[in-house]
Amino acid sequence: MPFRAHDSRRSERVVRTRRASIVADIRGQTERFPCLIVDSSQNGFRLRGNFSKLRRGQPLEVIPEDDPLDTVSCSVVWIGTRGSKEEGQIGVHAEH
Repeated sequence: MPFRAHDSRRSERVVRTRRASIVADIRGQTERFPCLIVDSSQNGFRLRGNFSKLRRGQPLEVIPEDDPLDTVSCSVVWIGTRGSKEEGQIGVHAEH
């Protein structure tokens, strides 16, 4: 079985769904995508949305709708595969 980064949890997750957006550079253009924060930890987030344009390692910013000044710089750690329970989700690591 392949190793997946989200299997090795180092900090406790807080499950609280809330609206957010991500901002990422897609082929030289800055794009903003709506999403949901499914859960979070001190190390990052699990997000649900349409992330077909994103790749592992890609930098992005997570902007919570309820606190848009609390932008978090992150990078994509994993992308849910089609047909899996993680389909439509990504895991991002917060850059501290």
